[in-house]
Amino acid sequence: MLALKRARIAIAALVVATTFALGCGSGPGLRMGRRAPSAEQAAEAEEYVRFGEELAVEGASRADLERALSAFERAEELVGRSTESMIRRARTILLIAEPILEGDDALLWADRGEQLAEKIREREPERVEGHYYEAVFIGLRARQKSVPKAVAWPKPASSA
Repeated sequence: MLALKRARIAIAALVVATTFALGCGSGPGLRMGRRAPSAEQAAEAEEYVRFGEELAVEGASRADLERALSAFERAEELVGRSTESMIRRARTILLIAEPILEGDDALLWADRGEQLAEKIREREPERVEGHYYEAVFIGLRARQKSVPKAVAWPKPASSA
């Protein structure tokens, strides 16, 4: 039974590696000078993605979301960057950035997400995700920049 499970994982990893190498997935194939990932790397990347997907849910703690983001980035290091992997990262960055209302940290996450969304849009302009995330991050950045101004309004003088 264990041997059958290992064989299935090896076949799945080989399919993923071949898909990335040939560019049959969403987005372009591998860049020049980069070798196709091994079956082990593809299987390991799939585990990182699965782990990240479990952590990157609405209502998760910031620490879990940051761990998910790291897992997605590690998967990209193993098998290369795809549009799907970039979308996963953009979604996770949004989950981190959305609850933060002000401060340098809020702007940092919004800017990071906007830059990633722009890359998604440029890579595959016909897909909606890049446009969507770019608009959302621009809105978040605008909201974050306006919150301190709204809080800093002077209180009206009371008439005595």
